[in-house]
Amino acid sequence: MHHSEKFEAWQTALFFDSFLTDSLINAYSKCGCVESAEKAFDDLPSKTTRSWNTLLSVFSKISLFDKAYNLFNKMPHRNLVSYNSLISGSTCHGFHRESVSLFRMMQMDSGCLMLDEFTLVSIVGSCASLRNLKWLHQVHGVAIIVGLECNMILNNALIDAYGKCGEPDSSHSVFCWMPENDIVSWTSMVVAYPRASRLDEACKVFYNMPFRNTISWTALITGFARNRRCNEALDLFKQMLEEDVNPRAQTFVSVLGACADEALIGRGKEVRGRIIRYSNGEKNLFNVYIYNALIDMYGKCGDMKSAEILFEMAPVRDLVSWNTLITGFAQNCCGHESFVVFRKMMIETDMKPNHVTFLGVISACSHAGLVNQGLELLDLMERCYGVEPRPDHYALLIDLLGRKNRLKEAVDLVEKMPSRIRNHIAVWGGNLGCLSSSRQLGSC
Repeated sequence: MHHSEKFEAWQTALFFDSFLTDSLINAYSKCGCVESAEKAFDDLPSKTTRSWNTLLSVFSKISLFDKAYNLFNKMPHRNLVSYNSLISGSTCHGFHRESVSLFRMMQMDSGCLMLDEFTLVSIVGSCASLRNLKWLHQVHGVAIIVGLECNMILNNALIDAYGKCGEPDSSHSVFCWMPENDIVSWTSMVVAYPRASRLDEACKVFYNMPFRNTISWTALITGFARNRRCNEALDLFKQMLEEDVNPRAQTFVSVLGACADEALIGRGKEVRGRIIRYSNGEKNLFNVYIYNALIDMYGKCGDMKSAEILFEMAPVRDLVSWNTLITGFAQNCCGHESFVVFRKMMIETDMKPNHVTFLGVISACSHAGLVNQGLELLDLMERCYGVEPRPDHYALLIDLLGRKNRLKEAVDLVEKMPSRIRNHIAVWGGNLGCLSSSRQLGSC
């Protein structure tokens, strides 16, 4: 018998054993053969709830939510695993409101509290991402009611969630309530305080940790860098190296951010050298985030030649890569070059520009005095790309029109913009710049 015939015979035999078929569906999904996984499911003469859940989990994990919901709605019997697969998949792929809606539907369908720690961890994550403190308190209350208040995984998720919602004191309450804290609990507390700019308390937690690893060091360094206490972030990085703790890619991204904000090109180059030394055949740290951080650092330090070289070297470029180069040229008064990069992105990639892209290229137009191109971009933003202009976009153009003594057009633009934007401080800054420019022109 030919090998393919043997395989087909073996495959046919599996269809009469639902347990083995479920394993086959999983195997197909891990190989990226979704159609084969679907066929294996469709060919099953008798489908168990486990069979339905296996395919539902496949669709949810790879973000095929149209198929997942269609399958979910056809299920003759849904259980906790069914809901958890869809809720977890929705949370992981950023569909947080859908995740919360599913949780509510789950409780209505069951007529009682049907959940476990996996359900709550996913919902807590969605509440955190939505920054919805009210929902988070409710979910925390449910966890206490069902007796999961001592579950370490759930409590760690709650510490992180309260931190993201700007309530580190609530994070600390959960932390203190826990019968036992692990490295994740401690690190989550280190992350929670800097989010509320309470760095001294973050340091206190950090130095009281029974054990510190790369992730906890990176968490504190990132906290200082994001709060613009860049020199302290760099001092921490130095201390980390002195204690023989190996940095990870995210550590270097935060350190490069600190160098960029302080325009410390010498320190930035040293960090780049360390990244090269820490990278080897088995562990290459040069991912898209490192390249983006380096491009940003060189751009903010005024070395656009190095920024452009790194951009061209990057094996993978995302929207942040393009935005960083566009903005870098704009900030260094290289308006024409910024506009060229923008056009190149639109021609050579299928990436959709966002508000940051347009802010960078309109800023470039402002520096280069390209009024008509700037006004055209403002029109294209919403009409062609569905990006609603923000106050900063209008402010740049109003300032540009003022500097070109096209005051009537500046006034017309102010009158056309939505009232909620017209009253924004950034727009008034543009108006004042416009008036200042016109007075200078009038006195010449």
